[in-house]
Amino acid sequence: MAPKGIRTEMAGKKKINKSAVMPTTSNQENITPVETTSQMSVAGNATKSRKRGPDAESTSEPQRKVIKKIELVITPSSIEKAENREELDYGNGGYYPVKNGQILNKRYEVQKMLGNGHFAIVHMAEDRMTESTVAVKIAKSDRRYAKPSEMEIKFMERIKEVTKSNSSSPGSKNIVKLLDDFRIKGKEGIHVVMVFEVLCMDLDRLLFESNQQVLTLDRIRKFSKNILEGLLFLHTKCKIMHLDIKPENCLVKVDPHNMDLSDPSCNASLKIGDFGTSAWITDNIKGKTQTCHYRAPEAFLEANVSPLVDVWSVGCVLYEMITRDLLFLCNEEGGDCKSKLHFGYISEMLGPIRTRFFKKDERNTVFFDEVFGKEKVFVKEFAEPNPISPEELMKKYSMTMSEADELCGFMRELMVINPNQRLSAKEALKHPFLN
Repeated sequence: MAPKGIRTEMAGKKKINKSAVMPTTSNQENITPVETTSQMSVAGNATKSRKRGPDAESTSEPQRKVIKKIELVITPSSIEKAENREELDYGNGGYYPVKNGQILNKRYEVQKMLGNGHFAIVHMAEDRMTESTVAVKIAKSDRRYAKPSEMEIKFMERIKEVTKSNSSSPGSKNIVKLLDDFRIKGKEGIHVVMVFEVLCMDLDRLLFESNQQVLTLDRIRKFSKNILEGLLFLHTKCKIMHLDIKPENCLVKVDPHNMDLSDPSCNASLKIGDFGTSAWITDNIKGKTQTCHYRAPEAFLEANVSPLVDVWSVGCVLYEMITRDLLFLCNEEGGDCKSKLHFGYISEMLGPIRTRFFKKDERNTVFFDEVFGKEKVFVKEFAEPNPISPEELMKKYSMTMSEADELCGFMRELMVINPNQRLSAKEALKHPFLN
């Protein structure tokens, strides 16, 4: 949920495949919510609930085409769910209980709750010093959650430091800004607090809860480029691996004066947020990283995790922007993601998975055995039809055969099973699909 960079649990989550997803050429008139609620602009100003009325007709100049002002709004269901405090844990090691109107750190006046995740809860607040609206993220007091927040602050400080000397780098603008951090004492312990710029919403809510769910191919290209430019900056300048690229962690920034995403002149972009599970490139990663739907094969095996796992995730997100459906499912019965099941989906779409692609050692032998057994190759017959094929994409999205072919080629290069042959963020930005 945005604006935040809050983590959400994705295990067992399966999105509904919206068949024949076709973008409109203007104004997204085919998706209109009955009612809208509290849409947040870049500046953080909320608009009241409203119904979209019929077009006003011009009486003075009937020959001039009337242009509707399109806003970017979300339906109330998710907000109402987030504000259901009965579901939230404020007990030992849990969330910090905040009341609207409460002043935090003698500076931030809480206005309302924006959302919650596994690690933290986010409130909209007014910065009384700058008279601006900000997003205040308050972590749970349990040390298991406080430690990732402390690490996130270190990563954000590094990004801020590098940005000062690389302000001209396009990718520096595609990272959510940390404005402040402090600690507050609650009844159950100390809570880490981070203050971020307020953005519009996250990509997941845009695709599934907004009035502009279907994106144009041009917008998808721009959003993909935003994510890759942000990753290029993180990987090469900051030496950071994000390790959790997914729609929930890609936040939408949009010009409040033109919020029609189908308009090529609309100034909208994505920013990468939530560095709670990130790592330095030099770190020897132990344990599972990434949300399972967007997890690269080497991350499942805990073998030679590198910045290229982030690129794999971009391929999954790109497919989701096109189809509004998950590419790789996890355990459909719920519970922990099963590596062998997931590898089956990957092999069906992308081909054989060979042990020689990955570094095996004593620590990760158990994961290799779970997937490969005594074999050196894990292979399943290609899925029929294959979701990553021009023909299948054209059934779900209106595009030409050449566009679909180029898009499929790009996704496959982002998700090459052998990480040594996968595109880097720098190489991906040169692909014809983005240019």
